[in-house]
Amino acid sequence: MKNKIFIKSLFVICAFILSTPAFALHWGVFANYKQNVDNYAMYKFLNNKPIIYHLTKAQKHEKPTNDPIKDFKKQLGQENEYTNLFKGKNIIMIHGESIQDFTLNLRFNGEELTPNLNRLVNEGIYFSNFYAQESVGNSSDTEFTSLTSLLPSSSGTVFMNYFDREYESILKLLKDKDYYTFSMHGNNGSAWNRSTTYKYLG
Repeated sequence: MKNKIFIKSLFVICAFILSTPAFALHWGVFANYKQNVDNYAMYKFLNNKPIIYHLTKAQKHEKPTNDPIKDFKKQLGQENEYTNLFKGKNIIMIHGESIQDFTLNLRFNGEELTPNLNRLVNEGIYFSNFYAQESVGNSSDTEFTSLTSLLPSSSGTVFMNYFDREYESILKLLKDKDYYTFSMHGNNGSAWNRSTTYKYLG
């Protein structure tokens, strides 16, 4: 008898603890939260309520199919204004270390500071909200993140410590589309182990 009372009491307590965050939220905020469940700022705003976060996360996502690539593309939103934008075109990606955004379109005495970069910005695609993710690898970390969409290593550098891994990269995806890919760098190939790592990146 005591065991049954204990179990019932435990169940009530657990149910109350689980439901409290939900009742603590105004319905409008909760509805908005469901729409923005991936927004970290919203998660913090709700005072780190992990139960609500995971419940709404589970409710939001559809049941996956047997085709993971199809699921990924559906989540990503495959069709947009950039779809097939580069089809049939040569692609040149320039990585300029220590060039700040404010220098673009800047003039001194009527003369452009960066005329060639300004022309590339106007003729190509320019992403103004790109922020380098760096550890101790500096430019090599930024190369890695921009080509693979992965974060750099928190200890050491990917180019030195984790170069011999199989990475999915923009270069490999382009090779699958019959592109010839190559890289040029102003430094020696041994700097940051680039001559070796580049082979793994494609």
